[in-house]
Amino acid sequence: MLKYAFTLFLLLPSLALGCGLHQSFGLHITSEPGSLEVFTEIIAARKAGDLTNTAKPDQFKLFSIKKAFSQAAIAAPNFTIFEAIKGHYSQVTPTNSYQITGRNTLPNDDDLVLVTELDVLDALATGGLSWQTAKQSQLVHINGLPEQVAQLDSWLTGLFDSLFQHN
Repeated sequence: MLKYAFTLFLLLPSLALGCGLHQSFGLHITSEPGSLEVFTEIIAARKAGDLTNTAKPDQFKLFSIKKAFSQAAIAAPNFTIFEAIKGHYSQVTPTNSYQITGRNTLPNDDDLVLVTELDVLDALATGGLSWQTAKQSQLVHINGLPEQVAQLDSWLTGLFDSLFQHN
């Protein structure tokens, strides 16, 4: 727990700026259940060099993520991505192609939320990381109703582990 508190203490000044969703100044830390652990483990993975795509622009990360999502045999449920470090929410909507757009409202308790960062999703989408490894390393966490969590986990397992095996 001390490791999490120390990491949070070091990053508070950058978190105070927040994202546009909060529309105010001052210290506003948005969190989701499991996000502190994800936050800490992603920072550690970045420092260890396990995530080599951190300098890749977000637009390119989103492109590879949407491309991977569109390769799935079945459609994903609607879900929200919460970026644990940036404190940013994005809505994922399966249509003819997957749309990943900024979310203007906070999710409620019934919403399905994937807690991670775009560089983790990009590593998954490009086959550099397996879904099982991401879960075991606490680089991802899913919040929502148990049946929705199981459905999204199953979809992500099938999608990302098949991409990992091809690389």
